[in-house]
Amino acid sequence: MFSDESEFEANLGKQMELKGKISKIIWQHMLIRVPDYPHTNYFDIISEGKDDSLQLVVYSKEPLPEDCILKITGELIKAEGKTKHLSEEKRKYYSEYQFIAKSFEIISSDSKK
Repeated sequence: MFSDESEFEANLGKQMELKGKISKIIWQHMLIRVPDYPHTNYFDIISEGKDDSLQLVVYSKEPLPEDCILKITGELIKAEGKTKHLSEEKRKYYSEYQFIAKSFEIISSDSKK
């Protein structure tokens, strides 16, 4: 089960599993269009033994259920582009890792775990 940001680049484009929950606090993320996966979900990854949270944008065919712990299976992707600064010379390249959910399973109906 994937749980550490240091594993992102090595797993880009691979099928993997994430454990976590739909976030109640949405961080600022780059969004892309994924035609076959129209639902955008903000997903907090649960990492065993870590207090801090990691949030990814997860694209899915249907909305993911809230208020529960999920295991999602899918593909890690990289969203890339430039910042939207008004001045062309101040625009910077930016990328972040995101996830395409092919399937999900409810692990627990209690999202506090």
